[in-house]
Amino acid sequence: MNIQPSAIEPEKDEEPDYRFTLANERTFLAWIRTALATLAAGLVFDQLADYFGGSKLIEGLSVLMMCMTISMALLAYRHWSQVQKAMRRSAPLPRSPMLSPLTSMVVAAAISCILYVVVK
Repeated sequence: MNIQPSAIEPEKDEEPDYRFTLANERTFLAWIRTALATLAAGLVFDQLADYFGGSKLIEGLSVLMMCMTISMALLAYRHWSQVQKAMRRSAPLPRSPMLSPLTSMVVAAAISCILYVVVK
């Protein structure tokens, strides 16, 4: 019977250099600050919708911004956790899952703003 050594040995789990842990935490907090700013922008758009007579485009933009907030907060935590595990195991760092969705949502929000300015 041939047993693989990796099947017996637990995965290496060492405390990383505290500087890397703190840098990972700062990155997480930067994403959270961005999410809070996006939430504030969503609330501003909601107030603008009321000011401009309940524009559905601006209301949609407000909802989009608030959905971006939820996505960023959840993905920021997930990414922080994955990076922390990778550092503990001396594994390659994972790519951020936030870049494509966030870029798409910001582009959609910008296009909505442009449409609103052009149509009004």
